[in-house]
Amino acid sequence: MRVHFQGPRTVQNGPTTYTTYILQVESDGKRWLTFRRYREWAKLHEDLSAGFPNVPEIPKKTLFGNLNPRHVEIRARGLQTFLEACLAHVDISASPQLRDFLEETSPPNGLEDADNLRDLTSLVHSGMGMASEGSGSAADATDKAASAFVDLYDKVDPIEATAAQQRKQTYANAVAQALSHDVAAPGGLPVRPPPAGDGPESAAMPIPS
Repeated sequence: MRVHFQGPRTVQNGPTTYTTYILQVESDGKRWLTFRRYREWAKLHEDLSAGFPNVPEIPKKTLFGNLNPRHVEIRARGLQTFLEACLAHVDISASPQLRDFLEETSPPNGLEDADNLRDLTSLVHSGMGMASEGSGSAADATDKAASAFVDLYDKVDPIEATAAQQRKQTYANAVAQALSHDVAAPGGLPVRPPPAGDGPESAAMPIPS
């Protein structure tokens, strides 16, 4: 079994907003998508801990700031590390708890970019069908689907110095405008000016959530 951690997506279902984490699973020639929110990861950890010693840790539950982009990114990295450790453990990887967790699920209602994701899900399934009929490649279809996501371990390529300076200036102008109107930064965090320097290192952009 192979599992690809495809990253977080926001779900807005009526008054409820939360983050779901998308997994692409490959097993026995089949491929599918699985959507799990944090509380399901926590339940998996609890179930595994009841049956196995030394189960890898997951990020701790927090009461506030769960939708803050930085928090989501850190939590996603922790969940990915947890999953990779479970899959590397001979007994845990074969456990019914983990197998059930990785079963195919439908996209939750209110999922961000749900229309595009439905197309990607269809692409994965149709790609498998083409492969069985000898008229296409399941691997190609799944690669196309996976390319729509951001792998949290991917590195951001450096940008040209001129583009970096333009981004710095745009950001500085936005900060100045926000401060002049007493506008809080997203998530209630203080606005921090860009670091000094003109090279690409000073303008590295965060991976979008």
